[in-house]
Amino acid sequence: MGSFLELRGIDLGRVKAALGSGDAAFAETVVKTIPDDAEGRGLEKDGTEAREWTRGVQALVLGELGGIMSAREALSDADPVKSGSALSLAYVSVLRGLSQGPEASLQVGGSGVELLFDKLLKKYVGKLGGKGLALEKRLFSRPVFGLESDCEDALWGALGRTDVAALAERLPAPEDAPDAKDEDVEALYGDLHAILQAVRADGLDLVSFYA
Repeated sequence: MGSFLELRGIDLGRVKAALGSGDAAFAETVVKTIPDDAEGRGLEKDGTEAREWTRGVQALVLGELGGIMSAREALSDADPVKSGSALSLAYVSVLRGLSQGPEASLQVGGSGVELLFDKLLKKYVGKLGGKGLALEKRLFSRPVFGLESDCEDALWGALGRTDVAALAERLPAPEDAPDAKDEDVEALYGDLHAILQAVRADGLDLVSFYA
């Protein structure tokens, strides 16, 4: 497994509306985040990779590519298009720019990613029809509006609000969850429970970023 997983509430309807919208103000807002994000990934703020990253954002929001994607179903697995490094980074930036604030987000690093799945989600997802591996796949790598990352350092996935609600309903409160008594997972379970309840209450979908 990778080293970092971030879950955020998002309205996939807003994503659909933004792709190919020609909204120059939104595109500029996203582009302004690239230098710091590039530096955080060990890239030059104004290097070739950052410039390609910027062009990717512009293609998604201002260009024909975004319009084509907007016409796709949000979470269809049919005929996905693989994106390389620059476009993958750009799409993560766009999705993050459309996601909700910190009250509807969870960041998990290092061994916490394995704990999240091995000790928590797989156990309770079994109650959704034994789709634990399918859920893991949907969170780690899933096409969103037909675009699927081919870059291991910038992966995304998503759950629709129906799946979010179903999962939230089946996660017991932290005080009633036997696995959450383990001190290694107690805080993580509480955070997971909180974000799913918050995203469900707001009627949102869930997007994940994995690197």
